[in-house]
Amino acid sequence: MLATKNERHCERLRGRRRKLERHIAQETSWQEERRRAVYEQALLPLRDSSGS
Repeated sequence: MLATKNERHCERLRGRRRKLERHIAQETSWQEERRRAVYEQALLPLRDSSGS
């Protein structure tokens, strides 16, 4: 009985870990997209207007 309970608990933890890993990957991707957008919208025009 205890082994079965531990196995179920371990499986739930594995599921939570997979969900967290997916969330981290999505968050990282979103952050990269936002960094790129900020660079293109804010920094590139400044660089281009400075005559460099």
